Amino acid sequence: MGNVNNAGSTESYEYLKDGSLTKITDAYGNTTLAAYNKDGKLTKETDKNGNAAKYTYSTATGLLSQVTDALSAVEKYEYDSMGNVTAVTAADGGKTTYDYDLFGRKTAETDPLGVKTTFTYDKNGNLTQEKDALGDTVNCTYDKLNRLSTYTDALGKAYSYKYDALNINILRQVK
Repeated sequence: MGNVNNAGSTESYEYLKDGSLTKITDAYGNTTLAAYNKDGKLTKETDKNGNAAKYTYSTATGLLSQVTDALSAVEKYEYDSMGNVTAVTAADGGKTTYDYDLFGRKTAETDPLGVKTTFTYDKNGNLTQEKDALGDTVNCTYDKLNRLSTYTDALGKAYSYKYDALNINILRQVK
């Protein structure tokens, strides 16, 4: 299976019978390979230079527990009882933590330096605000069909969105 981008370059994709992607070849002939375990989970990804990342899963939960890169640097993952990632510890020891509400929506992310970003949702579960420690805020509103209606970035630039009868976004307009 292949894909032609806007520049006319072709990428090709190879899949297993179960639909798992095993090989990507870009327009320059560079390949990325993927291997999976019996449960269909990614276990190894090899880039065009032959560098491999290995993915390890918890035997108790089946969730990703760590990723080891080609240089043997390890990134570790922790989860809550709902299966949400609560912490990612990088190879350098830096730890990013995540908080969630009762619906499993991410409400806060704190980076290794202690910088916290918060996330707010409406009653339908749509993300309405993202606010970082500096007070920079991204705001979103939604229409009655839960489609993005307006988006205001941290610099105050606002965009409005319109949809056709098939719910296809037909207009993104800068306000």
